[in-house]
Amino acid sequence: MNIIPVPLRERLNKLPHKAMKQLEGLYVIGHIDQHVLETVLDAGELSHDVTRLPAFATSYLYLKSQHVPVVDVINMAKQHQRRINLWWGTRRWQDEHGRLSHLSTLLRLAGENVNYDVSYFAIHLPACFVGYLIRHSRRLGMEGLRKRHCVAAWHSKLLNGDYAICVVFLNNVRWTVELIKTTSLDHPVRIGQIKSRLNGNPAMKERKAIYALLGIKETMASLESSQGIAENNWRVNAARILPVLTRL
Repeated sequence: MNIIPVPLRERLNKLPHKAMKQLEGLYVIGHIDQHVLETVLDAGELSHDVTRLPAFATSYLYLKSQHVPVVDVINMAKQHQRRINLWWGTRRWQDEHGRLSHLSTLLRLAGENVNYDVSYFAIHLPACFVGYLIRHSRRLGMEGLRKRHCVAAWHSKLLNGDYAICVVFLNNVRWTVELIKTTSLDHPVRIGQIKSRLNGNPAMKERKAIYALLGIKETMASLESSQGIAENNWRVNAARILPVLTRL
């Protein structure tokens, strides 16, 4: 018979009596261990849904057996004080894992102070424009947190000096612009992706205005890149919508 440690006992005693006795019974007979019990209790606190924790314990064990990252989600949600739902499906647990992992990366970058060498880009941009170059990881992390997009994925690229991230303000909208070093004397810098909040893309008029603001000429490669992004977004949206329509 397993004896419940005092700290766990104190947490259990805060639950409704029925839920407490059921979880206690599972622990005493060895169907769940201390780590499982602690994680289930964490999930209850994060979800504000403690009455059905014994039922969730069953779901939790099943999700773990299917290699769903439920443990990581609960741990990261606890770290960032994010609310969860005990009755998420498999796909939602996986999606939430991606979101929280991204948030953890952004916060880590925001807490660091790694400098990026942007000297190449600085000499090829206007001396004064409405915006700035991101020069260190703290600013990069804060940009991702503010705009809720995946700019943090460029951290490793920015370290070698071949890429830079520039923030541009246009008509009261904040745009995050990817700058890429080239070997062309006529076009030493080209623009890759341009993102607003939540990974939004600019219209052609806005894109041209950003090029003009940064003093960068559009090339065929940049136009093809822009078209490719639009085509890819169409395919991504279709992939999300079609299964739902099929089920309906």
